[in-house]
Amino acid sequence: AETQFDYLIGALGVVIVLEVTRRTVGLPLTLLAGAFLLYAYFGAFFPDWLFPHRGYSLDRIVAQTFLHSQGVFGIALKVMFSYVFLFVVFGALLEATGAIQFIIGLTRRLFRGSPGGASKVAVLASGLMGSLSGSAVANAATTGTFTIPLMRSSGFPAHIAAGITAAASSGGALVPPVMGAGAYMMLEIIDPPVTYLQIIKAAILPAVLYYLALFLIVHFYSRRVGAKVEPEETISEYRFRYEGVVFFGALGSLIVFLIQRFSVFRAVSLAIGVVLVLSLFHPRTRIGLKQGLQAVVGAARGGIALICASACVGIILGLS
Repeated sequence: AETQFDYLIGALGVVIVLEVTRRTVGLPLTLLAGAFLLYAYFGAFFPDWLFPHRGYSLDRIVAQTFLHSQGVFGIALKVMFSYVFLFVVFGALLEATGAIQFIIGLTRRLFRGSPGGASKVAVLASGLMGSLSGSAVANAATTGTFTIPLMRSSGFPAHIAAGITAAASSGGALVPPVMGAGAYMMLEIIDPPVTYLQIIKAAILPAVLYYLALFLIVHFYSRRVGAKVEPEETISEYRFRYEGVVFFGALGSLIVFLIQRFSVFRAVSLAIGVVLVLSLFHPRTRIGLKQGLQAVVGAARGGIALICASACVGIILGLS
């Protein structure tokens, strides 16, 4: 029972979704959604042997993509707000405790004296961070600010350093227990239904192979270009830090809650509680009001691209 005013608002909503996706995610996804919109309207003009389609009216396109529950406000956005965004908050709070500095310090000590050690730090640090953030954007923004300058100082060209960071950060969507939005889409789409623990088990081997391949790529590239070895004196003497307790406590508690067959929402909510409790026992990890606000702002910024992408994917799903 939509009115013409409803269709007007819906059409405006579709345009806004496409524009914010272009600004935050990039042009490819926007063009893909635009192609689906064009095909839905002009499909009747294509030959039947090529792309048979009777074509939709503009009102139907707007209704299916924005006004009804199978489009922008459909399963993709539901998954984003039911699962993924909570993990973004989880990663932001973990960053506020200083766990990122612990990860980078640990990996630098592991690869000291190794050719191209800076690139290996980027790979392993992004993998560890990605296991608890599930967001490539947040992963690159947190670890990349340190690892990219480190790689450049070792002799890597700027575009190679950026490419390694992007590849390593994107792989975080494969690393259990958090993974990316694809894992949670499976929970909603796959029939017969599967549990999140089954998805985690299936993701372990691809994640290991992905990071092993990336590690070998940067190792052989470093030897080929003669990347510098990071001087020992630039690496502070490593000692076990309480930030490691927070990181591994968060990782372990999340895995335990999932094994106990808690829902994903409850498991990550309890894991956030564990992070907050563990952070109280040391002044370096304690999250005060300022750090808490920064974490919330960081989660909002990290979630913008994911939310916009999910809304744009909803346009595609609504027309499929």
